[in-house]
Amino acid sequence: MPRERFDLVIVGMGSAGMTAAEFAATLPIKVCGVERDRVGGDCLWTGCVPSKALLAAAHHAQAMRDEVAKLAPADVAGYERFLAASEAIYQVGFEQLGHVSFERWTDMVRVLPALLKLEGAQLQGPLTRTGVA
Repeated sequence: MPRERFDLVIVGMGSAGMTAAEFAATLPIKVCGVERDRVGGDCLWTGCVPSKALLAAAHHAQAMRDEVAKLAPADVAGYERFLAASEAIYQVGFEQLGHVSFERWTDMVRVLPALLKLEGAQLQGPLTRTGVA
């Protein structure tokens, strides 16, 4: 079986390797990209992209806190309690029970105590402000 021949071999398909491959694709040459792990490299999987996603989430969380402070200044602590309760519900409902099958009613009865320990957030009253009801 004859071996394939390439004009250019790009070793590593991280962000720089992908950029090089994209440019090389515009040239009249035969290009091969080689990656030993995951295409995208550290930037995509552990560095730049995940970090930017975390920063964006933090920005949105702070923006939400700022809006709560504008709409109901006295309830910022209540909003923080709501976030804590939401985290607890997520931990139990998704991380602990997400893989549990509830094919039989006894499966649900077995996890019911953990679910009943969670306290849902309660709204103390409507948020009122000019234009908001």
